[in-house]
Amino acid sequence: MVDGDTVVLGGTGSFADPNAGTAKSVTATGITASGTNGAATVYGYQVSPASVSASIGTITPALLTVSGGTTSSTYTAASHTNTFTTSGLLGGDSVTGVTGLGQRHQYRYLR
Repeated sequence: MVDGDTVVLGGTGSFADPNAGTAKSVTATGITASGTNGAATVYGYQVSPASVSASIGTITPALLTVSGGTTSSTYTAASHTNTFTTSGLLGGDSVTGVTGLGQRHQYRYLR
């Protein structure tokens, strides 16, 4: 760089996959450089290579909350379908079923 020049780098970056983890492969493509000195455009800055990849990315897992609905019945052995709600899903993610939700049974005895 020449004294007084401002260099701006541009390009596009992407992860190899959307899964959470560390040391994720990241690729930067279309890397460009442009320069100015005050109001004047400065020519001649180049980036080589214009694409690079490295295993330097980290994707932190998003928080997902699943809450079970309530179901009640009186003196029946009939099966019930409990409901659930979710929050924290991203993009096209979905939850189609939940197992192991906490169960609470309440019994009332008649004399």
